[in-house]
Amino acid sequence: MPSESSPTRPDPAHPNPAQPAPSTRPERHTVLRSFAGHLDADPASVFAALRQRMQGAPGVAVDAVAREIAQQGGWWYRGEYRVMAEPADHDAAAGPAAGAAASGTRLEYEIVNVAQSWHWAGPIAGRKVLADAPYGFHALLSDIEAELDPGSDAEREAPEQPTD
Repeated sequence: MPSESSPTRPDPAHPNPAQPAPSTRPERHTVLRSFAGHLDADPASVFAALRQRMQGAPGVAVDAVAREIAQQGGWWYRGEYRVMAEPADHDAAAGPAAGAAASGTRLEYEIVNVAQSWHWAGPIAGRKVLADAPYGFHALLSDIEAELDPGSDAEREAPEQPTD
């Protein structure tokens, strides 16, 4: 006899990870973590790289027009990615030394608790996912950057040659 937590027992309160994520969040939801990063690449390339990484993952829904990808799995988790153009800062007086932003892409990621019953338990059940999320997001940015500009990593990580 299957236990209460058996994955083979259907539970209408828990989304089916084999199905694509719904296009919108359910009415009852809580954003648990938000991350954003800049990539020096065009949004179409960043979205294509992200989409390639998510291809074949369970519970993924893609909105190519809005450049959004959502993955919903288990009973509490929903991850949402948004890819947006980030225009250049045209303040000529500031210049690059003052930290003027470069054009490129802003990649955002949010972890959302979508548990409808036992909503309070989502962050407890997902504590490892939430703790690992900053590292995972940073790794994702680095991987996409390396994929879209493979020469950049080699130049940055090349050891200095001694001079005679």
